[in-house]
Amino acid sequence: MSFTKFLTVVTFLIIASPIVAVDAVNIKSIVNQLSVTSNSDPIEISKKDQIKEISIRGNKSIKTTDILPKILLKKGDSLNPFKIRRSVKNIQSTGYFKTVESDVKKSDSGITLTFIVNEHDPIAVISFSNNQVITDDELSTAIQSKPGAIFNIHKARKDIQRIESLYKENGYFQAKVFDIDFPTDSKSEIKFHISEGIVNSITITGNIKTKDYVILRELDIEPGDVKKI
Repeated sequence: MSFTKFLTVVTFLIIASPIVAVDAVNIKSIVNQLSVTSNSDPIEISKKDQIKEISIRGNKSIKTTDILPKILLKKGDSLNPFKIRRSVKNIQSTGYFKTVESDVKKSDSGITLTFIVNEHDPIAVISFSNNQVITDDELSTAIQSKPGAIFNIHKARKDIQRIESLYKENGYFQAKVFDIDFPTDSKSEIKFHISEGIVNSITITGNIKTKDYVILRELDIEPGDVKKI
């Protein structure tokens, strides 16, 4: 029997490193930390009370002019709690803020509505862990997040997709980003943790006469390699 025909009755069992799906909990936990709260004490509001001023407080890098279009209320409108809450969520949806709060102050001249934002930390460094077959430079080029910019959760989510797509384009379909370290007050770094699908061991079954090593030497993959399809 030729070696080629023999392969049709031999089963190869390739055991790769455990592949962990993208840690949705990690990304979701960042979203859950975002505050949708009011900073106001209860006040009596009548239909005659109108908004005399809308302001943004707490933004440092993100321009006020980029935030104001997310607000559903304008000067002269009556106060609407639903639109305030919706506006808070709209501002959060930009991905740039840890928390967004609203504050309402009433005076004889009308209502002052303030949105208090707390920006995510800036990115100083972007790094990758466990990548072997694709370089840091190639990964950095593929993602949207860049050093010097404010961390954006939506960009980070898209970066995960871009990294995994890059691996797929190169034939590594088991590669996954399974975790992200995002910037904090003490560490301004994004780190993408990648599992490329490294082969831990190869087991041959079904062969009776042919030794394992004879089959293994014909394979183009060995333990320690990244599995490519």
